Amino acid sequence: MNRILSLQISEIPETCKGLKEKLILPEGKNSYSSPGYCQETLCADKLLNKCKLRDTIRQDQFIGTNNSEQKYDSITMNPSNSWKNLNLKIDKSLKHTYERYRHAFEPDWFEQHRTEIVGNLEEIHSMLDECAENEKQSNLTL
Repeated sequence: MNRILSLQISEIPETCKGLKEKLILPEGKNSYSSPGYCQETLCADKLLNKCKLRDTIRQDQFIGTNNSEQKYDSITMNPSNSWKNLNLKIDKSLKHTYERYRHAFEPDWFEQHRTEIVGNLEEIHSMLDECAENEKQSNLTL
């Protein structure tokens, strides 16, 4: 969102111009932030910054290429931590988020599902940490 907000209207593809025109930051704020999707935002931040996929993902988003999966898989070098598996786990996390909202007034529901929810999040972060560590190591050997 901040990337879109920073662009001049002439730099934005026609399909996104309506979005840019409707995005207005609240008074006194200099960047976009959302209180929702905390876990997903943390995962995205790790992918962009620690796994060094920012340029590849941005290129995929704005130019329409599809290189993120190949780049991520080449960094992890672990079939069980593949891009596909990461996406499945993040989808599962998002479903857990919606379920938690749906059962917000049922504390027993969360207690019954805590192990599954926390375990999935730990797996996601472990996958991303491995990717980040591999990326860091590959830069050290260059």
